[in-house]
Amino acid sequence: YGHYKQPSFDARKLESYIAKYLVGESADESEKFLQYDQLQVFGLEVAFVLWKFNTRWEFAYNMTEDYDGDNPAVHNNSIAWVGGFDIDLPIHNLNLNVQETGTYILKGDKIKDSLFRAYDVDNNSDDKFTRNKLIVLLSDKFLNEKLTIECQGIWGIENKEFVVVPKIEYNVSEGLSLTARGAYMYSNNENGEFYNFTADSENHDKAFFELSAKYQF
Repeated sequence: YGHYKQPSFDARKLESYIAKYLVGESADESEKFLQYDQLQVFGLEVAFVLWKFNTRWEFAYNMTEDYDGDNPAVHNNSIAWVGGFDIDLPIHNLNLNVQETGTYILKGDKIKDSLFRAYDVDNNSDDKFTRNKLIVLLSDKFLNEKLTIECQGIWGIENKEFVVVPKIEYNVSEGLSLTARGAYMYSNNENGEFYNFTADSENHDKAFFELSAKYQF
């Protein structure tokens, strides 16, 4: 169980914004700001070993003030889940971690039928209110576990988008580590989680590379 806040539009400001939009007026800048929804989270977590698989399962119910799902300014209630496993492979120190995670927004029909659908914080133009991701992490350790090499892949199932993140980390000495990390992402759906990063790209993809050093004392 947890108590959090989610970002959304302030309801009164949103009403004013919509009213002005309908009559062709422009909203003031003071009317365009975010507030945070009250959010109660109820969760259940289970972990156990099945043969050589270390499995983990989580389920959560996200409760906001919009029980009916008809308030475009507040997030609808939703459910979320995570299920997966990791296993040590019989190759060097190779470890494979696989997880499937998703969310389902409740009362999606209220969003589709709303006059203010375009402004609803949960709106999805594809009418898909389920979002699932498959996450795979493959990692190995060398040089007495001082050198870690890993590659993570994320596949957004509904929106057909993906991210690949390779990473190399070397522990030079106690407290000092060097890291090289890159990423390549593709997203061609405006409802995708990564679309904001790729929308301005001709092929709807984006890549980056970074080097970092961390010293703890």
